[in-house]
Amino acid sequence: SVSDIGDMRYYTTSAAGRGSFYRVYGTDDFATLFAARNGEITGVDKDVLGISAGRVTVPAEVNGEKATAIGGRAFEGLSGLREVVVASGIAAIGEGAFERCGDLKAAALPEGLATIGDLAFDNTAIEELTVPSTVTRVGRLGNVPHLRRVVFLGAPPSDVSRLDLPAGCRVVVPPNRGW
Repeated sequence: SVSDIGDMRYYTTSAAGRGSFYRVYGTDDFATLFAARNGEITGVDKDVLGISAGRVTVPAEVNGEKATAIGGRAFEGLSGLREVVVASGIAAIGEGAFERCGDLKAAALPEGLATIGDLAFDNTAIEELTVPSTVTRVGRLGNVPHLRRVVFLGAPPSDVSRLDLPAGCRVVVPPNRGW
């Protein structure tokens, strides 16, 4: 199907094992942005987004289908990604979803997010992470050497040491939310 949004035209197609691709094209060529299957964003076109990723908003809908999760390793190794904004409606971030996105410094996570998988932000440059109050599971963060502060808007995990935080990282918990 084809639809126009602003100055860009989007169309969708399918690929074996990856689900539907959400594509955008200009005057000369086609560029795949997101792939999704059963409500899970399963991948991105690193050649297109990596050129000028900068700030990327993970969509709440791909090909008319509600997106509910970012799959494991969906954005892995995407160079040039400096900031990611996760749309409302995404309930899970899979294992290693943003792993090795070495330029990634900021992630805006929505209320409604329930889980953050192991190593979701491993080997990134994130400096501060705000965990929405709706998150009930946070996996190991892994190697996030620039992380200086983690803010839990809800109750923190009972065993914060399991998060594998770097030395000097402060954990902030609102009053009456834990500890």
